[in-house]
Amino acid sequence: MTPSEARFRSHFLTSRTVIESKTTRSSRVPIFMFDVGGVIIKWRNNDPICKYISGRYNRSYAEVKRVCACRLPLLESGGISITAFMNDTLHDLGRSLRRRDSAARLWVLPLERLFKPKLGMINYVRMLRRDGYSVYALTNVSSPHLEFFRRTGLANEFDHLFASSELGSVKPNREIFQKVFRHLDASPAEVVFVDDRVENVKAARDYGIRWAFRFKSISQLKRDIDSAMRESEPPGRARRQRYAEAVERSGKPLTTDAFSMALVLD
Repeated sequence: MTPSEARFRSHFLTSRTVIESKTTRSSRVPIFMFDVGGVIIKWRNNDPICKYISGRYNRSYAEVKRVCACRLPLLESGGISITAFMNDTLHDLGRSLRRRDSAARLWVLPLERLFKPKLGMINYVRMLRRDGYSVYALTNVSSPHLEFFRRTGLANEFDHLFASSELGSVKPNREIFQKVFRHLDASPAEVVFVDDRVENVKAARDYGIRWAFRFKSISQLKRDIDSAMRESEPPGRARRQRYAEAVERSGKPLTTDAFSMALVLD
């Protein structure tokens, strides 16, 4: 374990203990499902890896990115090993793996160096879990990166991390949603899905996920989720809340007819 892995693992595991000691309520609706890269951590598109390989093997960044992109869905769905992926990629670039290089290290090292959780999002996930909500991750991720997430303790921040490389499919394919919901005691209509990619959000909505939001900022996300949680409240509770708000505005208790009028005018 590298020093950076040890540092993050200590941070995540300490926080995990706090969450488990405080979470005593049963799971509530809605259920939350977050992407990882671009949402929970500052990492998108594996671009740093392509830049690293570009410099190390003296090939243009654009060429490396194009070649990697061709095989990336196969790697992230578990259809090819990292060794085969890297050997085939370097072959297409007119190169071969150096004797002292490891395919897995080439793929993981840039992530280790640049790994940075979004602390605001981490704290938000912890808050939701402390409040009794189930929180999952659903991410397109290769096996080496998944192992890194587990070594650092990031995976422990969720009730479960659903990884494309273990499910055998990647977002935005419909199949990955089908496989995830086989494991969940919930319907798509009870789920809040958050992803930073438009195509994944659209795929979630097409599958029937009621609240599918594109991540832009944590402040925007909180507004979106607050709206979803108000919608998910039982009708009686929501009506009582509206009554309390109407009373506060009027300064006195309302009759049934006055309350109904207040709702109309609100």
